[in-house]
Amino acid sequence: MKCPSCGAEVNTAFCEYCGTKMPIERIETQSIQAETVIVNNYYPEEKKQGPYFGTNQQPPLANAAYQGGQYYAAPQMVYASPKSRTVALLLCVFFGVLGVHRFYLGRYAFGVLYLLTFACLGIGWIVDIVLLAMGKMKDRNGYPVLTG
Repeated sequence: MKCPSCGAEVNTAFCEYCGTKMPIERIETQSIQAETVIVNNYYPEEKKQGPYFGTNQQPPLANAAYQGGQYYAAPQMVYASPKSRTVALLLCVFFGVLGVHRFYLGRYAFGVLYLLTFACLGIGWIVDIVLLAMGKMKDRNGYPVLTG
């Protein structure tokens, strides 16, 4: 039977090439056994090629690109805050009890909390120094403060 989406010859419940589910009426009238098929959706239509395409096997990497007979891993994007870690650390060391570093990073709610509680009686101040020194502190967008 032909796939209604891509026109490929299909003998299963799903098209191996585009993943379209075959109409149930056609499957029952032609008495085709439905089987589980792993659909290869890692590549756009024009990039569907390679030894794993059209089989029940998956490529070795989820974000792989097939080129020249080999799979290449796609580069991973790393987002970082535009704020300076050095400035935040200096503000934390000298004015951390007042929460100035939290205001600098755009975390205003924590800044007000630190201002009213003297950085939770100094415990939050020490924790923030350690977090900034290790590069684990995040800005208001959730990006780690890594630069400078």
